[in-house]
Amino acid sequence: MTTVDRALLVAACAFFAGTATLLLAAPAYFYATIPGVAASGPMNLHLLRDVGITYAVLATGLALALRDVGVARVVTIGAALYLSGHALLHAATELTSGSASLIRLEAPGIYIPPLLAVAIAWRFVAKIHG
Repeated sequence: MTTVDRALLVAACAFFAGTATLLLAAPAYFYATIPGVAASGPMNLHLLRDVGITYAVLATGLALALRDVGVARVVTIGAALYLSGHALLHAATELTSGSASLIRLEAPGIYIPPLLAVAIAWRFVAKIHG
């Protein structure tokens, strides 16, 4: 595993851990301050905490992935799939509900992370063949 691979895993782990911390420790703050969250509907503490647990699990997996390329491959693919599915759900909801203007607002937190996650996963998948 290269230094760049490790740096990408650490950055992704920090993103997931930071978001998980906010969602679990201060869900009302997350709801009120993260752009686009409040526009998605009424606050649901249970849902916010469920997502926080998901992010905590992904952060833990990414931390464990630092030790092994095989683990990194599996965990980064899982993170990319989760984030991509989440982004597709948001896009479909926003496009069918007349809220397409939210797409630009949510880009930093919803649409850019899956692109980065796919790029990171691709690095580890490519290691199978090279």
